Amino acid sequence: MILFLQRKGRGMHLVYIYIPLFKLVRILVMVLIRDVVKEVLTTGYLTLADENQLRKLLRTKYDKEDLNAFMSLQEAAMNGLVKQEARLRLE
Repeated sequence: MILFLQRKGRGMHLVYIYIPLFKLVRILVMVLIRDVVKEVLTTGYLTLADENQLRKLLRTKYDKEDLNAFMSLQEAAMNGLVKQEARLRLE
């Protein structure tokens, strides 16, 4: 439940909104594909946690900027600019 004050005329009153906790957490912790990609490209290392997070994010709605970021990550991985934890575990 979220409480906030709303101005009505000259006074204020409390307004209650019920939002299920899982939706509230999703709203508060909105992570974008481009944010994950930026971190991976900065470190040069794609962890298993990053891969799992990207899989989850790719199942949701995303915009063109996120898609472009993901494609740049794929290209960086193919060109050897990013090490992948999953592949290193296989070696």
